[in-house]
Parts: sequence; structure tokens; C-alpha cells
Amino acid sequence: MSKLSRETVVGMIIQFKQANHRQWRYLYVLICALALSACQVLPEQQSEQKAGGKVLQKNAKGQFFGSDFEKIEELRGQVSAWQLTGSFSYIDPQDTGAGRIKWDFQGALQAASTDNNENLESVDRVENEKVRLIGPIGTGSLELISSDSSAILIAGRERYVGADVESLLLKTVGWRLPVDELRFWLFGMPSPTNEGRYWLNEQGLLQSLKQSDWEIQFDRYQLNSFPNQPLPQKITAVHRGNQAKIKLVIKQFKTQ
Repeated sequence: MSKLSRETVVGMIIQFKQANHRQWRYLYVLICALALSACQVLPEQQSEQKAGGKVLQKNAKGQFFGSDFEKIEELRGQVSAWQLTGSFSYIDPQDTGAGRIKWDFQGALQAASTDNNENLESVDRVENEKVRLIGPIGTGSLELISSDSSAILIAGRERYVGADVESLLLKTVGWRLPVDELRFWLFGMPSPTNEGRYWLNEQGLLQSLKQSDWEIQFDRYQLNSFPNQPLPQKITAVHRGNQAKIKLVIKQFKTQ
């Protein structure tokens, strides 16, 4: 078989392109249309997923729990005391701190409703609560002692008294620590006193929560002494106002 000349090969290619030019043009237009459609649809779908989640609905007691937390709510109500140990960090535009945390609680973990179940005034009945933060936080350590009627903050040799832990800590140290809400977040559930939106993971456990001007992420769960119910091992909360960021890693959590 004789070899084809270069001119013959080029001519054949040109003829092939001319014969198939219309088909290739249609295919090119179709590909571009699909690409543009994907560019328009995908961001919208991603935005919908990001803005999704579930809205906290009031239950029969007027609490913002919802059916997803009925089991954990019932189990939590049986707890009369807990002891927590782990590590913490706090960051805001003006201050930072990190160290170890030891949290002891005694009381009744129940939300009390008032005004015909329309408003919730108190969250838990606190008989004796002690939160100790140990580490490089300016004073070396902080100790918070509270009950339903008062709160005491001990920083080094200084001693301060106030009505509640949150306002006392904010006034004296400048830290925004949502103690009332954390008592619920520690159990992987929202606080019952405020509206919010939440997301569950594949196991049906709380993964993300937006509540009380905080955005909370529950990164890991572990089994503790709580009966057959995994509890959060790592909690990260960011305040949408002053951008305060709290990170809590729980090493041990014992309930009674």
C-alpha cells in the first residue's frame, strides 16, 4: 500500500471537519448550556443546605426542645449531680485564656415555666455549683461558686460577689461565658429557654446549634457514665456579637 502524502491527509481532515462541523457546534452549545446550568443550581442548593436545619419548637411544657431531644431530656431530668474535667480555651478581641476546667454541680436539672408556659424564667435549681478554671489566665486560676441566690468569683486573693455567675464573670474578668446554656449543651441538647435552629448528624445527635446569639459546634461524642447516651466530647461556641470563642474538650464526665 502506498503512503499517503501530507497534502492528502490534511485535505481529508479538512473535509471531515467540514462534514461534522454542525454536529460539533451543537455538542459544544449543549456542553456550555449544561455548565452554565450547573453554575447556577449548585450554589443555590448549597445555600439552601447551609440555611436549613430544624427550628426549635415549644413542647407541651413551653420549652424549646422538640421531639429530637425527648430521650435526652428525660435522662437529664434524672441527674442530681455531675463532675466534669477537661480543658478549655477562651478568645475574644480583647483577651485570651486557656487551661484546665473542673466543674461540679449539685441540684435539679429541670426548667421551670411561668406565665402559663409562655416564658421560662429559671433553667435549673442550683443547690451548689463550682466551676474552677486553672491555667495561664492572668490570675493563675478562677473559681466560680454559685447557687440559686448568689454567685462568688475567686481570682487569686480577690473575692467578688454577684447575683449570678454569668454577669459576675463578665463584670470582673470581661469574659462572656453562657453557664446556664452550657449546662444543657454539655448533654448534647439546646437550652429550653430560647428559640434557635439546629442540625443533627447521621447518628441523630446534635451537630450544630444556633441559639442565644451563639453558634455552637459539637464535634465529637463519647460514652460516659450517662446511661446508653453518648455525650459531647468537644464543644466550640462562637458569639455572633463580640466574636468570643469558647472551646471545651471534655476528658471525663460523671453523672449521678
